Amino acid sequence: MAPSLVYPNPVPMPVIAFIQKWGLTALLLLGLPFLFMEGPLSRDIALDRALWDLGHIVYFAIAIVALRNRLDMRTWPHWLAISLAVFILSIMLEYLGYDVGHQQDWSDIERNLIGAWLGIFWLNQAGPQVWTGRVIATGLFAHQVSLVIVAALTLYRVSAQLPMLGNFEHDYQLDWWQGPVSLSQGKAWEGKRSLAIDLEPEDYQGAQLNTLPADWRDYQRLTMSIYNPHLTPLTLTVRINDRDSLDSNVPFGQRFSESFVIEFGWNLVQVPLRGQTDASQQPLLDLANVAQLEIFAVDLKRPRRILLDQLRLD
Repeated sequence: MAPSLVYPNPVPMPVIAFIQKWGLTALLLLGLPFLFMEGPLSRDIALDRALWDLGHIVYFAIAIVALRNRLDMRTWPHWLAISLAVFILSIMLEYLGYDVGHQQDWSDIERNLIGAWLGIFWLNQAGPQVWTGRVIATGLFAHQVSLVIVAALTLYRVSAQLPMLGNFEHDYQLDWWQGPVSLSQGKAWEGKRSLAIDLEPEDYQGAQLNTLPADWRDYQRLTMSIYNPHLTPLTLTVRINDRDSLDSNVPFGQRFSESFVIEFGWNLVQVPLRGQTDASQQPLLDLANVAQLEIFAVDLKRPRRILLDQLRLD
């Protein structure tokens, strides 16, 4: 006798109907807490933020899809009403998030609207007005996706050049800094270019490197070459902030910093990354969560320019 074939029991139709009816709603409820969270999705804070921001768009697009049978989305007054509702809801979410410790980001409102517009216009029957909405919403979405791509490319570039943090031979490295900085062709410790930092006579003047690898645990010191074109020595401070010390309430004495006298010409500066502790003998710098590097001067009498080159970890 030929063996009989045994087929698995099919999923009952009521279960499939239930999933079709309530599946997206359940997904939205499960995803709601993530609107108030800060990652992590990656090992890089910029990529983490870009991916998390993209989630707002996806969430509200799914919300419109889930509500498509309950919303009238045929004409522009309906589109305006839904957009206004999303706008008000987004403001409420931002204030609720602030109450639970989430940092307010008003650009989330824009991203929520982009998600709603994607759902509204791509679910609607095609027409001139609908196609205009599709083009606008898709263009705004593409811009948000490009931010993720740029953040991922930056992470790749930062990781690929380790242990170098900056040799300033590429234009994109300038975008990683904030402050009075520019690329200089005039003089370099190595290569053809260096980073010029223009210091003004203010209480606090300097430059910040915000795009850098977070994990420094494999390294013992930070080294850099600094050129002082003036005969008068200059005192500079190098401060390294981890994510906790970026909080403005952290006292100066509990931040990792080293000061150096920069003489005329090239100076090789070495900053030990270990050894500084607070009153309880805890390290001042969490080497697993480095967030920012600052180079600054205090109480200058006149404007000064310095050149920075070959910033690296050893």
